[in-house]
Formats: sequence, structure tokens, C-alpha cells
Amino acid sequence: MHQQLIEEFHWIEASLRLDLITADEVVGWASERVAAADTKGLVLLAAMRKPVRRDDVTSSLRDIAASEHLSWPTDFEAGLTVARRVARRIVDGDLEPIDGARMIWWKVCTWTPELRERLNQFVGLASEWEDSPAHRAEYDEDILEACEALLRSAGD
Repeated sequence: MHQQLIEEFHWIEASLRLDLITADEVVGWASERVAAADTKGLVLLAAMRKPVRRDDVTSSLRDIAASEHLSWPTDFEAGLTVARRVARRIVDGDLEPIDGARMIWWKVCTWTPELRERLNQFVGLASEWEDSPAHRAEYDEDILEACEALLRSAGD
């Protein structure tokens, strides 16, 4: 697997784990990527009939990771992957700052409590944004700055 596909694979796995996407969406992703990858596992995953069960997709993802000699991310790594991808989408202008901050708060911090301290600023900023309509533009800027800082930080 080439690096971009590996990164997508980890993003998809983490997104499924944190309930950001459905098992059917994972199968759809695999179907789109089959042509771009020489990976038997993706072909098998793409061939699953919808609707699929989450456990079956997770099992297939684990099998693909093992066959490609990829490590299976810990919950911490999966949460950080999602937080960074959300941050990138905010910085790129593809996601509203408040929507991304809420996603990090409600999904990442809930799923991976060990990241809560590191990502707590998103919880605070989203809460303040909701409580103070007059200052939302300022909070949007603060969320953007928090995203940039997260993207600059080294992995753990």
C-alpha cells in the first residue's frame, strides 16, 4: 500500500471506530479505492454486500492491516487521527470551526478520554461559542488557531 492509501486506511478505521461513518460507507470507500490499490483485502471488503455489519467490516479492516503489515491503531492513535483530520478540514475551509470543534468534543474526547486533556481547548471553545453568540466570530478564530497548533504538534 502506498502512503496516501495507508493514511486513508487509518482515517477510515478511526472514523468507523468513533462512529463518524457507517460500515456501509467503509465498503463504499473500499469500492472507490480498489482501482488505485493492489490490495486483495480492499477487493474483498469492496465486494461485501450492503448493508454490512460493523463487526464484519472491523474484522476485514483488521485482516487487511495484518496482511499489509500495518499496525492496528490504539484508541489514542485513532482519536488523534480523527482530531487531526478534522483540524485539517477546518484549516482548509472544508468544515465550519464550530462543527469541527463539536466533533472533536463529542466524538474524539468521548471515545478517547486519554486525549481529553490535550484536546480540552476544543471543548471549552465549542461551549463558549454556544453560550456567547456575540463573540462567535472570535471563537471561530480561536478554534482555527487551536487547529493550526494541533497540526503543528508532533505525534505521540
